Amino acid sequence: MDFITQLFTSLGTRDSVVVILFLIVAWLLGYLVRHLQLSSRITELETDLRATRSSHSDVQTESLPSDKVSRVPVQADDLKQLEGIGPKIEELLNAAGIHTWKQLSLTTPEALASILQQAGDRFRIHDPSSWPEQAKLLAEGRLDEFEKLTDSLTGGR
Repeated sequence: MDFITQLFTSLGTRDSVVVILFLIVAWLLGYLVRHLQLSSRITELETDLRATRSSHSDVQTESLPSDKVSRVPVQADDLKQLEGIGPKIEELLNAAGIHTWKQLSLTTPEALASILQQAGDRFRIHDPSSWPEQAKLLAEGRLDEFEKLTDSLTGGR
């Protein structure tokens, strides 16, 4: 701080004002450059997000009203609790943006079959037709009905 005091004392009032203005302009330029960098990065991320969403456009879910959609990430549910879903299939569903029982309950069996088909031959044999129903029961907390349904299923069928 002594350096700045000595500098302004030796420069005089007029020169001190010029130095202060120069520092303010330099700060503003730095701020603007950082703002432009962040804006550019946001644009890149939005483009990547749109590309990712379009690559998963075959996953069709019922649309939720925009005022009901939370922008805060929700805690993922254990999709492996459903009959017919193991760790690898859960990974596939997560990669397709399905992390909760509610999301899974809103996904059509055709969209789920498409996810499995795209993953390769070893996943094509699985039948996801009951997964949305199972997920709905879990999401709604209807555990007795879920257990009754899963007891009657073999491998998700």
